[in-house]
Amino acid sequence: MTAASVEVIARWLGAPEEAIAQSAGGERYLVAGWESGTDTFRLIVRSLNEPDRIVLVAPAIAKASPSDTPPERLLEILTALAEASYEDPLCAWGYDPTEGEIRLTVAQISLNAELSEDMFWSLLNHTKASVEAMAARLRCP
Repeated sequence: MTAASVEVIARWLGAPEEAIAQSAGGERYLVAGWESGTDTFRLIVRSLNEPDRIVLVAPAIAKASPSDTPPERLLEILTALAEASYEDPLCAWGYDPTEGEIRLTVAQISLNAELSEDMFWSLLNHTKASVEAMAARLRCP
């Protein structure tokens, strides 16, 4: 089994080397994305420098700026995020009140095992399905 470094995950995805970036703190991460219908979503993949830990972040799934979103609608959105986080313990939905960004963070820790390619694809497919379902839910008030 191969340790799930960012480079290995990039190979599994067929992503070019240019998709790998590095933060100011030296952390390497992969930037990818996908299209679903008329939506385009971004995905950031972080391997926590350990073979059994990976974090997938889908940023900016939607925006709901507090200054532009009616309070009733904002309450509906925040309730939907809380419900989705509760219903699926793998998914941590987040809301940034300064800009109104809605994002999903999925962290996988495989105790006593390195993350395999099959495990990664399962996690990725789960993440994509969760993002697409929430995007559709947020479009329908």
